Amino acid sequence: MPSLAADTHRVSRLAGTLPPDCRNDLRRLRTFIHSAVGLQPPAEPVSADSFREVLLTGATGFVGRVLLVELLRRNPSLIVHCLVRAADKEEGFARVRQALEVAELWEDAFAERVRIIPGCLNSGSFGLSEEAFADLCTQIDAVYHSGADTSLALSYQGTRRTNVLSMRSVLALCLRKRYKHLFLMSTLSIFPEYLHFFAGEYAGRHIGHQSHPDLTLMKRAFPLGSLGYPWSKLVCEQAVQAANDAGVPVAIFSIPVMIRSSTGFTRWDDPESRLFAAMTMTGKAPRGLLTQSDHAAVDTAREICAAISMNPDRRYAIYHCYDSESPSAGFEMEDFGIYFERVPYQSFKRACGQLGKDSPLHGLWPLPDRLMSYWLKGNRDNTHLPVSVRSVVEDCPFPVRWPPKLVTYARSNNWRLRHADIWPYRLRPVV
Repeated sequence: MPSLAADTHRVSRLAGTLPPDCRNDLRRLRTFIHSAVGLQPPAEPVSADSFREVLLTGATGFVGRVLLVELLRRNPSLIVHCLVRAADKEEGFARVRQALEVAELWEDAFAERVRIIPGCLNSGSFGLSEEAFADLCTQIDAVYHSGADTSLALSYQGTRRTNVLSMRSVLALCLRKRYKHLFLMSTLSIFPEYLHFFAGEYAGRHIGHQSHPDLTLMKRAFPLGSLGYPWSKLVCEQAVQAANDAGVPVAIFSIPVMIRSSTGFTRWDDPESRLFAAMTMTGKAPRGLLTQSDHAAVDTAREICAAISMNPDRRYAIYHCYDSESPSAGFEMEDFGIYFERVPYQSFKRACGQLGKDSPLHGLWPLPDRLMSYWLKGNRDNTHLPVSVRSVVEDCPFPVRWPPKLVTYARSNNWRLRHADIWPYRLRPVV
């Protein structure tokens, strides 16, 4: 079976030189792919519309749990094996169920089609015995790789074990006995212009169709010692494309910053949630700050990923799951009846410092220190961020309809009020 990103749809090669640590990790992964295929060429993969059993990593994560639900709903006969860090299947199932209940997504009918694999993403063969791993290679038709350390405040070495080294087990699963479809949940944050909101020197740039980030910009914007996450995801993307060259049918879903679903379910460990919590605790907000994230609904992104993954006629390798139609300019928090004292950024930082380790931004300061100047300027004029969604438009079987961002934000506030018992930060009442 030819690779699904062939000919005119092939992604161009990455131009420039990766940093040494990234380059060495990618070289090892490519060598593993070549040796695995050369040792015993795998049999042909099944068609994308014939999946019977699949593996999902990161099933208890923010994106993974909503993707799990969409896979189960889209294909009523599909069995989803979930790799979960747990002592046994019972504990793993309890973790998955709790994750879905918190997101208000659990349905009792899911229980009979969810299979738990107790294991660890960053252990060889996921920590499974050789026999169990071999059985998994026989059972599954596709891998949805959503598990990752998504912290933006860690070095490359800090994210490498979970994000990069785990790819060897993922690739082994896709290359043993027969080819498996491989779907990688990646991020638009590998593009410096995106994470800087196309402001300052990034104004006028765009993220094109099937494009790579500019390595020169990445090296300047993302120091490996403090902002390693984008580099780790870029290495994963390059490894997936090498697997595609070796015959693995792949799709890379490049997802924007997302912390909310259309029902209001909200992620609490994201930098934006922590920033908002810090403003709540201090009663202050950096002057000029808008609510900066895209406010795109994660469940809409999951619908795109699941639908395209099961489309036997998909043609591309990279899909930017981005809302290019709704205005991207930030909202004033006062639009939602939430008021803070507006102060200079350094004054806000000092107020947070007085909270000590209780500050939600404790340990995260290198990120806002690097990006805040961009978050405070230029975004009001960016009504539509320049991100190409051509591949999604052409390969998604239905027209994508993103929920209005104001509605998503309002539902998020209501969800936090409903779940105040588990929300880790103090909530500010709407006036």
